[in-house]
Amino acid sequence: MSKSAKGKTTGVGKTLHAPWNTSWHVIRALSGGGQGDTLLVKHLEKSLQGVLKKLKDSKARDLKARARMNREVANLRTLGAAGARVPAFYEGNTEQFENEKEILFFVMEWVEGLTLRDHIAKAGPMDVLPAIQTALAICETMRIAIKEGIAHRDIKPDNLVVRSLQPTEIVMLDFGLCSPTK
Repeated sequence: MSKSAKGKTTGVGKTLHAPWNTSWHVIRALSGGGQGDTLLVKHLEKSLQGVLKKLKDSKARDLKARARMNREVANLRTLGAAGARVPAFYEGNTEQFENEKEILFFVMEWVEGLTLRDHIAKAGPMDVLPAIQTALAICETMRIAIKEGIAHRDIKPDNLVVRSLQPTEIVMLDFGLCSPTK
């Protein structure tokens, strides 16, 4: 990844205008989706790693994409406060989504583990009891989300991380496509 001439960052390293540079150092790029890019970051003062999500440069001025990112953070914070198995929110500036001059970002917990897809590919099909426990853990997070008025709309094995290879410790990711249920 590289820096553009306008001072925006598209990956590893620092730029003068990246608002996360005061607290986070980018270690490496993780992935990119339709809306944003995700980067593995390390806090500059605390012994803490996180996942930084920022809008793709092509979406930087798209008010709908910016508002969606703000809703993603609101959903993540709501679900975390309600006890759902989601990454902890660390910091961000998405509440400034209406200010097109701001480079929107947020940082959430880095969840150690494999996606459910990768876990099954590596370990093979689960035995019945761990499969039921995994399904129940997913259903519990979905129950909390629905109770909080949030429909995930993108539940798939790539959006579920098996924390520390324990199938009952499943964490739900990617709240970018959520919609209200109420």
